[in-house]
Amino acid sequence: MYTSKRSRLFLQVEERTVRVEELKTILSSIPGSDFSLEIETSNRAAWEKIRSAAYDLVFFDDRLSDPAERELLKRYRREGGAVPIVLLTDSPDRSLLSEMISEGISDHLRLETLTSEILERTIRHCFEMHEASIKSFEYSRRVENSLSFQLKLASSELEFPEFYDFIAENVRHLCSCQSTFVEILRNDSFVCEGVSGKGAQFKGSEFPYKNNLSAGVIESRSTVYIEDSETDPRVNRELAKLVDGRSGIAVPLYFLDRPIGVLKIFSSEPYAFSKDDIKILELASSITGAILYKRGLLEELKQKHLSLTETQNIAKIGNWSIDPETRTLHCSENARRIFGLAPSYELDPEKREDPFVLAKDRVRVGKTRREAIRNLEYYEVEYRMRNEKGELFHVVERGRIFRNPEGVTVRLEGTFQDLTGLRRSEESLKFLKTGIEMSDDAYIVSESAWTQDLGRRIIYVNEAFVKLTGYKREEVLGRSATLLQGPKSDPRIVDRIQASLGSMTSLKEEIVVYDKEGKEILVDIGIYPIRDEFGSVTHFISIIRDISEKRLHENKLRQSQKMEAVGQLAGGIAHDFNNLLNVILGNLEMLQLNLKTQPDLLKRVRSALDAIQKGVDLNRRLLSFAREQPVNPETLDVNHLIREFVPILSKARTEIHHIEYDLSPVPMICSLERGGLENALLNLVINSKDAMPQGGVIRIRTEFLKIGPASNFPVADVEEGSYCLLTVTDEGSGMSEETRQRLFEPFYTTKGGKGTGLGLPMVYSFVKRSGGRIEILFEPEGGTTFAILIPAILGGDDLPSFGCARSEKVVFVSGDAVYSEIASVFLRRLGCEFWTTGDAARIFPLMEENFPITCVMLDASVPNGDLALERLSENVSLRLIRFGRTVSENAISIPRPYCISEFYKLFQNGLRSHVRV
Repeated sequence: MYTSKRSRLFLQVEERTVRVEELKTILSSIPGSDFSLEIETSNRAAWEKIRSAAYDLVFFDDRLSDPAERELLKRYRREGGAVPIVLLTDSPDRSLLSEMISEGISDHLRLETLTSEILERTIRHCFEMHEASIKSFEYSRRVENSLSFQLKLASSELEFPEFYDFIAENVRHLCSCQSTFVEILRNDSFVCEGVSGKGAQFKGSEFPYKNNLSAGVIESRSTVYIEDSETDPRVNRELAKLVDGRSGIAVPLYFLDRPIGVLKIFSSEPYAFSKDDIKILELASSITGAILYKRGLLEELKQKHLSLTETQNIAKIGNWSIDPETRTLHCSENARRIFGLAPSYELDPEKREDPFVLAKDRVRVGKTRREAIRNLEYYEVEYRMRNEKGELFHVVERGRIFRNPEGVTVRLEGTFQDLTGLRRSEESLKFLKTGIEMSDDAYIVSESAWTQDLGRRIIYVNEAFVKLTGYKREEVLGRSATLLQGPKSDPRIVDRIQASLGSMTSLKEEIVVYDKEGKEILVDIGIYPIRDEFGSVTHFISIIRDISEKRLHENKLRQSQKMEAVGQLAGGIAHDFNNLLNVILGNLEMLQLNLKTQPDLLKRVRSALDAIQKGVDLNRRLLSFAREQPVNPETLDVNHLIREFVPILSKARTEIHHIEYDLSPVPMICSLERGGLENALLNLVINSKDAMPQGGVIRIRTEFLKIGPASNFPVADVEEGSYCLLTVTDEGSGMSEETRQRLFEPFYTTKGGKGTGLGLPMVYSFVKRSGGRIEILFEPEGGTTFAILIPAILGGDDLPSFGCARSEKVVFVSGDAVYSEIASVFLRRLGCEFWTTGDAARIFPLMEENFPITCVMLDASVPNGDLALERLSENVSLRLIRFGRTVSENAISIPRPYCISEFYKLFQNGLRSHVRV
């Protein structure tokens, strides 16, 4: 039956009562009919009723066919909605009926042929047409809403992620569903970005692409309709229950061939959606995908722009462009903010260079820019600039030249980058590195990370490290600092160092390390962790200071202070003891005179006198040790003195002890005590003899040394200059380190009761008084060498040899025996024949005996000196060199006190001179 259970309401607009009754009768005859029929005879009243009540069908009298009534019919149709209208007519005019139907009449009935069947069929047709009209109207309205939704999307200014929720909310209202989801495809998974209605807990959730309903929608590029989630195997029922989704639609979002995501709607009722719902959702998705793609690109560009801007902020970079025609410089916001520039300013055509560039850099920068404009596409130049506020910047400018097809420059674009902080840091680092490189302390920078094979790798060492250890930089980089450890590196200190490195703490220790050649070095080492801005230790810096010399000086100072204190004590005791000995000696000598008749007592007195004499000798040694200044120093040739002392030293020879001499062939002139040197030499020989109880050879050697920066002398901390080196070497078994440290201490002896412990201290005291040094050296094959260094006045290469002097005969006249001896050494070295005298009167007899004398060296202060000078001046072939005041302006003189170097210089000039004196 065409009617539903509800009652239908009909309206008949009719003035003729007969037709009204006829229609009622026919309607009543329709089986199962349930309707109400209202009658209205006035068109105006009928219009008001149609506007106020919901009629299912309206019957109109055919009298409404006149034009005025037809306009009213159109108005009913337009403003009354889609209410079906059936025209009741008796007219057979089909053209009029067709025209009226086109203007809104649903159908017509001719009463003369009207039956219940015809009326039922007409009513059913009208209702079907009415329902179709309603559906068409509703669909059109939804299409219109969908288009409106698309316009909203296109014009929305919302940002992500709010934009996704905006889509979901509008789609939910568009489709009248419980919940809507916008899923976006990202990196092989779907991310729920937009939610409206139930399911807000899934916002931001990520779902894997595989075995996902959305993946099927994307791959098939077709809509999926889920009629009932309880029976559809494609649906995750647990998720469906969480959103109360019994039915749903999933539509793919595409832009051209690029998948964007999936749009989903759900309803709590099964079979809740129609084909129109699918069409409306597909229509909405068609432009949604394109808009999302566009918005995604814009968002990506925006993020890239923000990232670029932030990167430029971090890197302190700003953009600029120049219009060559207007000569206007435009600066980006970054450039204005970083450098304090105006947004734009016009370049002065009279000034070819940028006024902001520092004057010292302006010509160079301008030249670079002009060269780029003429020949290049890109350029880069670094300079200093000062902005309008007077602030100074270090800037690197990078630019690109844009040209038209004719090659004319149309635009310049580029960047400014602020390098001020970088250049200042580089300058500070340069100063720091220079300071470290010039430091006398060795610096090591190593990584904090420890590896099994390499330990903590070294990444930097300074020049002082290279000098200290002998390793080249490339030999230690990448290795561990443990390469400096050796046999005498204290394991306890090494463990403390490793513990400090492990706990990332500072440490300061003294330890013995080894250079590349294996030489021991006592160092003070400080290890300090370097932390980054997060407080993590990234590296260690080790500062190493060689304290070998410092420790040596400290030991020597302690030894000197000890020797000085003991010397003062010994000197005081010796003086007091000397007084006692004088009293005892005097009394014993008096007893000796009175006991000549008593042999037994005299024998005892003489024994006591012998003991007293030994005490006197011992006391003299104490006094000699206690002296700090030389007593009666002489200018001596050390080699000559040793040769004269050989007979005394020979007394130390035995059948098993032999002495060998290796004396320098050149004179070595020193200022020292003759007796002190003899005593020192004798003590050293005796000490060497005692060190070889099984016998051996004692070697005495002299050598002239000139110590300078390039010297390889094995003793450190020796001042530069000329030295006489005297060594005494034995073949004994050496000594312990403790003995070596205490060897020069007074009263220290290794001979038990056989030694006084004053022999070597006396040697030490003599050497010190002479301004020299004594060192103990151990020989590789065994044995000990005592090396004495005494400053030399002259010797070795300081004694020149003049070939022109070998044929000279010289008379040297001086009352000073020391300088006579020195002159003898020099003249002998020169190969001259010479004679010395202290009396000027002896000159002339010598000249007669040794004719011809070619040179006279005369000290006018000697007896008869002035008279001799006057007489010698008469000999025009004689070269005259005199000492003291000059009596002739042509005389060559050597001032007093006599300077050795001047002696040689003036003697040479005198020999080469042709001036008559």
